[in-house]
Amino acid sequence: MLTVRDRQSGEQFELAECPSCHTAFVQRRPPIEAMSAYYGAAYYSYRPEAPALQRIKTAVMERRDGRPTTSSIPIGGRERTLATLLPSSAAPGYPTMLPAGTVLDVGCGSGSALDVFRHFGWRTTGVEIGEEARAEARRRGHAALRALDDLAVEARFDVVRFWHSLEHLHDPLGALIAARSHMLTGGRLVIGVPNLDALSRRLMGRHWYAWDAPRHLYHFTRAGLAGLVDRAGFQVVRSRTYSDRGIVHSALLAADHASGNRLRLLARLEASRVLLLLSQPLDVITGRFNGDNIALEAVAAEQPPVSSTAAETS
Repeated sequence: MLTVRDRQSGEQFELAECPSCHTAFVQRRPPIEAMSAYYGAAYYSYRPEAPALQRIKTAVMERRDGRPTTSSIPIGGRERTLATLLPSSAAPGYPTMLPAGTVLDVGCGSGSALDVFRHFGWRTTGVEIGEEARAEARRRGHAALRALDDLAVEARFDVVRFWHSLEHLHDPLGALIAARSHMLTGGRLVIGVPNLDALSRRLMGRHWYAWDAPRHLYHFTRAGLAGLVDRAGFQVVRSRTYSDRGIVHSALLAADHASGNRLRLLARLEASRVLLLLSQPLDVITGRFNGDNIALEAVAAEQPPVSSTAAETS
């Protein structure tokens, strides 16, 4: 049992771990209808991605996959030069070497990731519970719905993406099964979640940045996530870890806790470019072993399960 404090509301939440299913979860979770109070319009995924970062990421993908593109995201010489200095793994969350088709992004935020897919010729749909973020995704030209249940019964997608959204859901297994029902056999599932086995988690304990309770309701190891995906009717084809400033962010969070949140270092430095550059060596090292996050790809198996209950996930 572990108690962590919400860095926004100051409330404390208890987490429990299930060793047999390689999962940790928030106990006494707020009900779904109360969750919006823990987000707000300033939540990071509700804000559009910085244009420069989006262009660099897109340039990395162009170099990685060599796919023909549209001109919806203008990429300059500077971005292409920077992309040559970055590994192909610098654009996680986007499936490799797939022909353009239909993509569903569950937890699409303001639609920044869907912008990138559209640049490569994909037809884009998002699911987003945040009203303002959903409106922004629509303004950017994407179909955007409030929930998976709002999809037309006959809707089918070549790729379904849960990029740092699965851990926010009260019933992650049920969501995966619902997504599977909208995919043909062989369709690709792409998931990103914090890594419960991360070195940053072991070093920082209750100050681990990715606990983020109560927004993050579930935490998975690679084995735990693979098991969940298998139960939902998918077969894992690729799983790795990567890091994204986890140790640095956690250290800032620990300093804030020690100061009674008077310093607010995390809020002031979270988006700092200098901090991003300084964290790169740590990210490269930890990402090769037990990185901050898990990136998983799976394919839809022939016989998906029919139903699920939230209790099965915990």
